[in-house]
Amino acid sequence: MSSSLLEMSSVARPWALVTGASSGLGRAMAMQLAHDQSHNVVLAARREDALQDLAAQLELKGVDVKVIAADLAAAKGRSMLLEGLDELALDVAILNAGVTQIGAFSTPSAEDYQAMVDLNISSVVALSQVLLPRIQARSGCLMLVASMAGLTPLPYQAVYAGTKAFVLNFGQSLAAEHTTRPARVVVLAPGGIATEMTNKPEFSGQAKHLMPPDKVAEIAIHALRADAHIIIPGTTNKLMALATKILPRRWVAHLVERSFRSAVVAADAAKKAS
Repeated sequence: MSSSLLEMSSVARPWALVTGASSGLGRAMAMQLAHDQSHNVVLAARREDALQDLAAQLELKGVDVKVIAADLAAAKGRSMLLEGLDELALDVAILNAGVTQIGAFSTPSAEDYQAMVDLNISSVVALSQVLLPRIQARSGCLMLVASMAGLTPLPYQAVYAGTKAFVLNFGQSLAAEHTTRPARVVVLAPGGIATEMTNKPEFSGQAKHLMPPDKVAEIAIHALRADAHIIIPGTTNKLMALATKILPRRWVAHLVERSFRSAVVAADAAKKAS
């Protein structure tokens, strides 16, 4: 990165939005942006205390930070976020906020599933529709965080996989619409990441396959400047993505189900016993 960019004052820097920034990948991507000193950063998530803690760390790196505590699963929360972005020179938006439920399909409540759809899908569509024209005016980049779960059946996370399949196709469709326009749309489709979301007994058998969030964040922020529409971090994940195109989906679903079954059954039994 050029010395002129590193020496840019915080007033002159454009702004980057990161949703779901209170932990995990969102937090790591915000840290990477501040480390690069390429953007001031807007942090959005529900947990204000965690956002304020992160903001203090980012400001030590010489960037300006704005915290917006809002529940993006709700229309009111999305409106709060958009109002907070008014008059900022926003040229990057990373829509990372998302949630999963792991276990037998019948276990979570209908309300839990609706909240997942509202956050993982509805917020992405609503925010993209408003932010993309602003980003386009500044020749910036909209990044949607999907998942490799959107590429394949995912037993015990069926609704989550469905939401990420939506984000994957939605993002690639927007990217194709904008190939000849100033704004770029990039879809990030990571595999498993070692975050709060995967720090559960049900993921115990997957631990060795989880990537560190810092590594995924580094790849993601680099992708903001790369000429690519979909980014799958990690060589193993790239090979797995290729395999999902070749192998029968029913067979893939069976393999995934077997890999999660024992951990899910054990975790469900422990919950019932507690």
